[in-house]
Amino acid sequence: MKMLKKLSVQGKKKVLASPEYTMRISSQLFSLLVLVMAVGIMIYAGSKVYLIYKEFFALNFRNILYDAVFLIVLVKAFQILLRYYQKQYVSIKQILEIAIVALVVSMTFAFETRDVWMNVVLGVFTLGNLVVYLIFYDKLADIENK
Repeated sequence: MKMLKKLSVQGKKKVLASPEYTMRISSQLFSLLVLVMAVGIMIYAGSKVYLIYKEFFALNFRNILYDAVFLIVLVKAFQILLRYYQKQYVSIKQILEIAIVALVVSMTFAFETRDVWMNVVLGVFTLGNLVVYLIFYDKLADIENK
């Protein structure tokens, strides 16, 4: 109930727990979280670049390829976070792109770590995302450009 007390600011009364105030604070906190996540992705991507450099000299090409493709997924995630931070908007087109790429990478390089049926489910999910992406590509691109 203390939150509902009125505060006098330059002769005007303002409610501390008003919906506008709560939305503004939660939006700022979420933007801060997005910024922290973006910085975390940048740091993690830098460590992946270093691992690719080390693995190149060890001639471990399967891990190099996996890390390089995973780096592309990280860049897409960073782009999504950056766009949200700038415009307070998340592109469904980019979300579908990262879902498709991440699942294909996971199924290509880590298929032996999961049960066969889980790989089938992931494959069906990937194909479903791909079909939605292809069918609605023009509409998603128009929405993104607005």
